[in-house]
Formats: sequence, C-alpha cells, structure tokens
Amino acid sequence: MKRLPFYVLVFFFAFLYTHGLWRSIGIPKLVVDGVLLALPVIVLLCQPGALRMPAPGFLFVWFYLGWSLSACIYHDEGITRGLLYPRFLITSYLVFWAVWSSRFTHRQLLCITTVIFALFFVQVGVASFYWLVLHQQVEATVGTLGSETGAIATIFPMFAFSCLLAFFLYYNRPIFLIAGFSFFLVGHASGKLAIYYFLPLLLVVGLVVYAATEGVPIAIRRSGVIGLIVGCLLPFLVFLLSDTHRTQSLQREVGLYNKIVSFLEFTQRAALEDRSWYTTTRLGTSKRVIEETFRRDPSVFLFGQGTQVFLDMSGQPNAGAYDKYGIIYGIVGWSADALAAGWPAMFAHLGFYSYLFYLLLRNRNREALDPYWKAIRLTVELGFCVFLLSYFLYCTFFTNGVWISSVYLYFLAVLLAPQYREILMVRLTGRVEDRPLCSRRRRVPDMGGSEGCYGTLAQE
Repeated sequence: MKRLPFYVLVFFFAFLYTHGLWRSIGIPKLVVDGVLLALPVIVLLCQPGALRMPAPGFLFVWFYLGWSLSACIYHDEGITRGLLYPRFLITSYLVFWAVWSSRFTHRQLLCITTVIFALFFVQVGVASFYWLVLHQQVEATVGTLGSETGAIATIFPMFAFSCLLAFFLYYNRPIFLIAGFSFFLVGHASGKLAIYYFLPLLLVVGLVVYAATEGVPIAIRRSGVIGLIVGCLLPFLVFLLSDTHRTQSLQREVGLYNKIVSFLEFTQRAALEDRSWYTTTRLGTSKRVIEETFRRDPSVFLFGQGTQVFLDMSGQPNAGAYDKYGIIYGIVGWSADALAAGWPAMFAHLGFYSYLFYLLLRNRNREALDPYWKAIRLTVELGFCVFLLSYFLYCTFFTNGVWISSVYLYFLAVLLAPQYREILMVRLTGRVEDRPLCSRRRRVPDMGGSEGCYGTLAQE
C-alpha cells in the first residue's frame, strides 16, 4: 500500500504522454481526461488527512473553478460545462497536491523523473519516425501525445529543451545540450516554426538566470561550450528550417531582401480583404479582445461569452461565436480565459502560477541544493517563462492541456514541499534513506541515476 502512490503517479505520466495512442484506438477524449483526473485523486486518498490540508495555491484554483461555473450558469450552458472547462488546471493542481501531500523516497522521486525524461525522448523518436520514415509533417500529430492543435509541437519542445539546458549548465556535459536540441525534430515533424525563435530566447534566459545564481565567470565558460555546439549544429538546424511548408514558399523569391520582405508579409498578412475588422494574428486578436471586452456590457468583462465559443470557433469570416468580435484566428491562453469565463478567471489562472513561482523565489537562497535538484529548479524557472510565452503570446496550451503543466507542478511540488527538503540537500545531510551506496569517486551524472553517483560523496 505504501508504494501505491508511487506506481499511480508513474502510470499517470505514462498514460498522459501516450494520450494520442489512446485516442487513436477510439477512447473518447473525455474518458481519457477523466482517467487523468482520477489518478492523482487516488494518490491523495492514500494519504491520511491529505484532503483536509490543501497545497498552496488552492484558493486560486477554487476561484477559477467557481468563476468558470458561474460564467457557464450565467450563459445558460449548464453546470456540466462549467465543471469541464477548468478540468485541465484542476488536474495539474491535483498532481501538485498529491506530490505535496505524499512522502516519496529519494529513489522514487528520481525514478519518476527518469520516467518523465524517457517519455520526453519517446516523442523525439516517434516524431523522427513520422518525418524520416513516413515522410509526414502533420500539425495535429505530435509524437504519442496527440492533439487537435499543433501548438503542443512548439510548447513541449521548449519545456523539454529547458530541462536539458539546465542539466547541461550544472554538469557541463555537452551530451545534455545536444539532446536538448534534438527536440527541434518534434516541432519540425509538425511543421512548426515558432520554436526557432523561442528556443534561442530560452537559451539566453537560461544563461542569465544561471549567471545570477552561480556567477558570471562560470556562465561565460558554459556559454563558450554552447556557442561551439550551436555552431556545429547550425547547418542541420538551417536545413530543418528550410524544409518546412512555409519556408519552401520563400524559395521562389529572388534575393535575400525579397525573401525577408516576403516572410514578414506572410506573418502579418490578413486572410481577408477587410483588414479593418477581422483579425488573423495573435497580436491583433489580443488587442481586439481588450478593446471589445472593455467596450461592451460589463457582463462581458465579468463572465466572457461562455465556453461554447471554443466549439463555435470556425476560423472563417461571418461564422462562429468569435465573429461578433471579428476574430477568426489568434486566440492565446489569456484571451481564451477572458472570452470564455471572464477576466476574473484569467487573473485567477495567472495568479496561481505566479503565486507558486513567488514561493519558489522566496525560498531560493535559503538552502544549498544538490546539483541535480538545482537543475530541476532552473527547469522550473525556465518553465515559468514557457508558461508566460504560451499564455500571453502563443496558444491556449496551458488552458486546454496538462502535458507540461503537470510535469512543471510535479517538479515544483518536490522543490517546495517541506518533507523533501532533506532529500534535496543530500550533500549537506549525508546519507538519505534508500539511497544506493556508491563509490567515493565522482562519476558522470545521468538524468535519473542515484544521487550518490553524480557528485555526492556517499557514505559507505
């Protein structure tokens, strides 16, 4: 019985990252989502008294659920839809709560992390199979994840790259960084271009945060290795960039200037002649949402238009629920929440992640973590950047899925929960329960090996 929470959580992540396989054999999406919601509840039920002591951020999630329910009732959409809309944030929070309330051993935590990283690389293998063997670039097919949108093919590689970048910075093993760049293949197999802009940004942010934590000199040395690796991989990355459907259309342009102009026109071009009304870009749509929600009846600001707008969004002019706003494309996370359930729900969603990130920063300098968990902490810090980029600039990924948010909150729960504090500080506390013995000689780290084997002098 003591091991049941561990096995349930491992199954949760395995089931989550094979989401597309379950959908492909005909299991309805709501059934899959229901299973994912139930699994962390099982972990909580295994912990005596866990349900009486919610984890941090509970009030934000409770408010998000209650306000979404109120919005659906206000729009006569029923209680059921009001409960379904916030289910993804609730599922992610339940994972956070389950880890916060449990007492996983050091080895169990490492095992769960290893399973997560293994599932990450499964996506690279499956994406490579689609690209190299099947010669397919299908936007809605992303490894074994599966999705009705291709946004996951951008956000998932960003988060996975953040993980590998963090481990490279703390262990200076080039293989980690090279493995991180392999996630470009996931985006390429789905024909996505945004990762070519976002990943370099995360690389810079990661170096800046690392320098602020560990010092500028060591960050400069790490950046030299990064520059060398990027230089070696650049021809391959350029080939991937030029081998997408969108960039192939630029090959017909003569001259570098014409290519740049053509690309800029493509990214800003509206699909309709009447550009003064319909928006087809993310920036234009976000601006339109702000204008329209503040200009219309106050009920729009408070309760949005109801969750039905997602089902009615047609992507075509003169059709769908968004047509009244002149929107056919470009909804991102914050605007989805604001239009579906109102601005208060959006603030609650943003407040939840911001509050937990604040807790992480508040405890940041109080304790000296082992390098392994320092890398996980840097992963969480970069993960918050991924959330902000996604929520405000790119897509509804954190509103309509749990692939990244559940992993992000799992890492965050381990870093914040007081019962894991000693585990994270094994360098200072010595031997930890069930940590395998290891030679005193320092060895090369692996992504989920025993702590005593990567930089800690274990007691023998």
